[in-house]
This record gives sequence, C-alpha cells and structure tokens, in this order.
Amino acid sequence: MQKLFETTDLYLVAAISIFSNTTPEFKFVNHKVIFAFPADDDIYRAVAQFNSGDLINVFEFTQRIKRFRAEMFTLKSQGQKNEIGELDQCRREKNNL
Repeated sequence: MQKLFETTDLYLVAAISIFSNTTPEFKFVNHKVIFAFPADDDIYRAVAQFNSGDLINVFEFTQRIKRFRAEMFTLKSQGQKNEIGELDQCRREKNNL
C-alpha cells in the first residue's frame, strides 16, 4: 500500500499541486476534508518550497485555492447528506421496532 502525505491546509495543498504538478485526492473523515498526495520526493520537495517561501504565480495559486475550496465544500455537503440519510434510516428502523 502506498504511503500518503495528508493535510487539511488548503494553502499548502494549492502550493503542492503547483510545485509538483499533482492533483490531490479528497477524503471526508470526521466532518473534515483531508487532502492526500502520494508521499514521494516530489511532494516533500514541494512542501519544502512552500515552507521556504519560493515564489509562486499568485493567479495560479488563487485559482487552485478556489477550485479546491469548491471541491471541499461539495464533498462536505455530500458527506452531510449521507450522514443525515443514515440518521433518518436509523430513526425509521427504530420507529418500526
């Protein structure tokens, strides 16, 4: 199984995706969206570039933030709908008993 670099930092995710030219995977866990990249040298190099303040194109950076934020909110709303559906199902089963 491949190791993953996971974070909830939207700004770090935008920078990693630009520096490494990689798109993150999204996971919804415990009411939070977690971004995951394959844990390889390119990702850690991109994290180091972000932390050291390497220059980044501000337009591209803000566009990635907007795109990932939109995907994050979509995933959160789908997760909440699923949780509400599960609660409704539990209530229906409880009422039928």
